[in-house]
Amino acid sequence: MPIDPVEVLRRNIRPGRAWVLFANGTYVVFTKPVAEMKSAALELLRRWGPVHVGSPAADFSVIGLTGVPGWVVTGHHRDVLTYRRP
Repeated sequence: MPIDPVEVLRRNIRPGRAWVLFANGTYVVFTKPVAEMKSAALELLRRWGPVHVGSPAADFSVIGLTGVPGWVVTGHHRDVLTYRRP
């Protein structure tokens, strides 16, 4: 049975935090309240991208998840992540 990415985020993001999930699996977590979350998430992605090879922006880590299939890829901004599933 395929798992819903929204359910994965609900299980793995600290309660009380708001987040925006994009169709490609990238999501932005907000640690402080934001009025227009989608606009704020897009602005954060514009400001912290694009990724250039050989720059700090190209560094990433992979985090395995417990109890759900897939992993999370982290990058140079701690609140921008990508959920990937097998």
